[in-house]
Amino acid sequence: MEKDKEKDKKIRILEVVDNWFPVVDGVVKVVHNYAKRLNKKAECTVLAPKYPNSPEIKEYEQIKCASVSGGKFGVRLPLPREDFVLLKKLREKEYDIIHCHSPATLCGYAMKYAKNHGIPTVFTVHTKYHEEIEANVKVKSLRKLAMKIVLDNIRKADYLWAVSESAKKMLIKDYKIPKECKVVPNGGELEEYISESDVRGTEKEIREKYKDSMILLAVGRLVKVKNFPVIIKAVKILSDKKIDVTLLIAGKGEAEKGLKELAKELGVAEKVIFLGEIKDKTKLASYYLVSDLLLMPSTFDTSSLAVKDAYALSLPVAVVRGAPAAEGVKDGINGFLTDGTPESFAEKIEFADKNRSLLKETGKKGHEELYLSWDKITDDVLEYYKEIISEYNSVKKK
Repeated sequence: MEKDKEKDKKIRILEVVDNWFPVVDGVVKVVHNYAKRLNKKAECTVLAPKYPNSPEIKEYEQIKCASVSGGKFGVRLPLPREDFVLLKKLREKEYDIIHCHSPATLCGYAMKYAKNHGIPTVFTVHTKYHEEIEANVKVKSLRKLAMKIVLDNIRKADYLWAVSESAKKMLIKDYKIPKECKVVPNGGELEEYISESDVRGTEKEIREKYKDSMILLAVGRLVKVKNFPVIIKAVKILSDKKIDVTLLIAGKGEAEKGLKELAKELGVAEKVIFLGEIKDKTKLASYYLVSDLLLMPSTFDTSSLAVKDAYALSLPVAVVRGAPAAEGVKDGINGFLTDGTPESFAEKIEFADKNRSLLKETGKKGHEELYLSWDKITDDVLEYYKEIISEYNSVKKK
């Protein structure tokens, strides 16, 4: 009887992240998608920094850690050791597993808590931390210290996951962490929004606005590491060849001003439209549905959610050969590979424009061969958690 009760008991999961809504990045989106689905079959809680204007989320429990302003980018820096009620909140639940998604302050705190309470920990490698630090920390000695903290926190985890094969290779080859690492990919979420009645109306409205122009879409944070200038320059090349394209860029970030100035300087400001951050998922889905091609010039993203959403909605993608986003892409079959230069992107866009039937077929193949739903992924994740808990507890008893 006791064994049956134990079997039916929902496992208690703590997902940990060093950033949170309303600031939205790829890792925040991943944790949100994990939590809202896992909480249907388990007890899932998210530990994140406290933001003064964070939206209410009813789909799962959250623990908000005390934090201070992180400066001009709008992020908050968590202060777990100064939060005197945090430990009490964590102790209210006997967590079976703790999963960290970012390697900074909260991760280090959660890893120590887990070790002290005999709880297994998982860490997922989501990004190229060295490039992020290089881009945002100006002082060399501080960059070195920041990278040391990152790697020390990653090494503390009992189990390592990576969002792509590229991220796994980076962990082993570049970061010299030889631990076994499981690849657990990210999914696309926009498919669940296209059944809503107003999507098609919005799609029609967008198409009428840009008439017969080939619509190119780019989605992501407007930051230096994303390489958006490459595709703006590609639009200039196409414009000079009298090829009618419109580039829609959805996102915001500190590079936005410079990107707008570049478009103006190149004489293509009317062809490069900045949509800002689109929080309404139905509206964002409409832009995917109406677009002809998604452009991903970044080699930084280890598992681009923009590309995953394109696969979800059968929108063909043009990505950089050898980049993590290009994993599984076969040129001209389920996507398009470029060399990452403006000329290469322009060449692929021109080819796609002249071969519209192939373009549609490519998007269809991308969906069939490369799309993974969050439901499928989190079902797998829950099983992985159960295996880890069982293995960890077996070792602990010896």
